[in-house]
Amino acid sequence: MEKGYINLYDKWGNSLGATKEWQRVPDAFDYIIFKDGDVVKAKNGRMGRIEFKNTQLHNVLNSIASLYNNKPVAITFKPDDYTLNSKVTFKVGVQLYGNGSTIDISALNDVAFEMSGETATPSDPHPITKIEGFVITGDRTKTNQVAVQAVHIPRAVVIRDIRLQNVATAIKILGWCYTALVDKVHAGKVNDFIILDEYGGTGYNYSPIGTIIRDCEFTSAQNNGISIYGQSDNVVIKNCWLEGAKYVIYNEKSWGVKIIGNDITLPSVSAIYSGGANGLQIIGNTISGLGDGTKGLECGGYVNTQIEGNTFIASGADVTAISGSYLIGRVVGNRFKFDNVAGGTNYILQGVILYSTIADNYVVGTTSHTIYFMNTPYSTYNTVTGNTVRSLTNFIKGSDSKYNLVANNITKNVTTLDSFDQTYNYIDYITYTTLPDTSDPDVDILFRNRPIHYYDGANYYLAVWDGSIWRKVQLT
Repeated sequence: MEKGYINLYDKWGNSLGATKEWQRVPDAFDYIIFKDGDVVKAKNGRMGRIEFKNTQLHNVLNSIASLYNNKPVAITFKPDDYTLNSKVTFKVGVQLYGNGSTIDISALNDVAFEMSGETATPSDPHPITKIEGFVITGDRTKTNQVAVQAVHIPRAVVIRDIRLQNVATAIKILGWCYTALVDKVHAGKVNDFIILDEYGGTGYNYSPIGTIIRDCEFTSAQNNGISIYGQSDNVVIKNCWLEGAKYVIYNEKSWGVKIIGNDITLPSVSAIYSGGANGLQIIGNTISGLGDGTKGLECGGYVNTQIEGNTFIASGADVTAISGSYLIGRVVGNRFKFDNVAGGTNYILQGVILYSTIADNYVVGTTSHTIYFMNTPYSTYNTVTGNTVRSLTNFIKGSDSKYNLVANNITKNVTTLDSFDQTYNYIDYITYTTLPDTSDPDVDILFRNRPIHYYDGANYYLAVWDGSIWRKVQLT
């Protein structure tokens, strides 16, 4: 409601030295839903008359939907406990305001609230489609049960301030849904929290694009927490508490996914899984509760991957913080707390890493159990610099890895300072026993003007490749 003040004047235009408050009442709701005993009624919010009534909530709502087919309609609920026994389907432009009402959908093995629109890329502007302010309870043994589903909403679908308990799937956003907002949604004991997927075809015209999931929370998802399928690109997941799932966040192959500032905990497989795609950003998250055999981040096939400023906390055995399969990007400024691992063989960074910067990370572990900072075979063209590594059993291992630069790292209480093959990699903390073969152009570039320690079997040298010859100074 807009409010303000106006100055008061007499009829001759002289100020009376006083003000008066004014206010503009917003447009009335089209319908007000309320219960009268066992009967659900819909009152026209503009005319004040009862237009629909029935013992079943879905009959009342679907009657309104039929009347307002493809036209905007705003519906508010008087706070109460309602039961929904059948699916309700609205078109683009519906706005449902629950005001804290509880909806019991436990009898449904179907979608409860569906909002649907076009099947192709739209060109005309559309009103906001919205559902907010409900408490929804269900029965997650009914595997087809979905609390809220949006299908082909071309502009601005908003799902906000909803609490869900014991439903099979909380939210599905399917097909061409552009810039959907899921805001302040809280769920407990669900099978799946949010699913984004293609619908009616494959490709961009059949996928939700630019979905924003923020300030949400779930606990105890039986399957996955947030699942991103198809070409559901440019998803943003921000400031959420996500607890307990097989994969807390699962991204099949969508590009441009941004996971920023979340608390992600207690996965049974991986906190974050992401398949082959580009532009993944994982920034400023706390990834904790990594138990036996779990992974913090499992990703592969990525160009321009940013893994920056995160905290990984392990508490089980055989834990891997980051597992990469052809990971390409930046692993920078992260904190890895592995001092409470329970046994087995553990890894901070594992897998095939290419063309990446691994820098300024801080690792604390324990020498009581096997922990590798890097176990990265077949990895090439990486820069590993400025990392602080404390109390690990192993530093770096990587068979058949080439053209990597490892320099200016700080290690303390690391049992074994193993390394990549010295023939093809620049490593500042080892003594070379053969001079690298600089006829290889990549070795030439990697070693040029970088000093190494060299032992020829009789004497120690400081050696530098200047681009034409090795220059050596004998050390005494």
